[in-house]
Amino acid sequence: MFCRDNYIITLLLLLLMNQLHLKANDNHLPDPLCYSDTTISDFGFGLDIKPAILPDGNMLFTVTLLGNGTYFSRFLGRTNDGSLLYDRPEYLSQWSEQYKLCKTINLDRNTNLLFLTDKNTGYWGYAELETADSLSVTKFVLITVDGNPISGDFTIIRSNESIYLIKASVVNDGTSYWPGGQDPWKYPSNPQIGFNKGYNSEGQWLGHKTTTIVHYSPLINKDTWTFGSYRKVLQNGVPFKLQAYQSPVRLGTVNLLGEKEDQV
Repeated sequence: MFCRDNYIITLLLLLLMNQLHLKANDNHLPDPLCYSDTTISDFGFGLDIKPAILPDGNMLFTVTLLGNGTYFSRFLGRTNDGSLLYDRPEYLSQWSEQYKLCKTINLDRNTNLLFLTDKNTGYWGYAELETADSLSVTKFVLITVDGNPISGDFTIIRSNESIYLIKASVVNDGTSYWPGGQDPWKYPSNPQIGFNKGYNSEGQWLGHKTTTIVHYSPLINKDTWTFGSYRKVLQNGVPFKLQAYQSPVRLGTVNLLGEKEDQV
């Protein structure tokens, strides 16, 4: 009986020490985004969320698989522990009929510029809202590069007091990441991929690497969002390329050097 009681006491002490250790380490974790009654959790595999933070802190995001469309979450403030607090997402049915993707880009550190894609064409345009609360688009101007509207992944960045559009493009020259040239979501199914398939006897993937190249284009007129012709980003005098067994690269901006200008 004495040994059993000692065992229980020792176990309880270990559990208490473990909880104190976890609580101490919690201070090093970033505060989560929260809804008013729960923590915002990951939407899961295959769901592509593209958040756009409006000037007043409200959030737009697009889900491109289950529940396809644009959602709006109102910014409520911060909790006592500093977490960002949002209202539950509201599905924007009329918005989702007109626009698909959304993103915000910050060029002057003060204002998030809103960009949307037209639902029918997939082309990106600059958008202005009547008010952040109304979500009524009063102006939509297509972005053009060398006279052509753009689709796909892009960002806009300020560098040396000039503004440039940066675009990533996949160039696979007729090859495919997937063995047999067909992804697994088409019918009939690809016989070269699936359980115990897709690799050779050495364990090497039988598909091809994805090649991504990056272009930039200088801004000509901000009122009409007109950019000049594309120029290739060079590395040591040759076009910069990324090659890997992966989905196409996405572009984002971050300030790594502590300067006025962002990096891509």
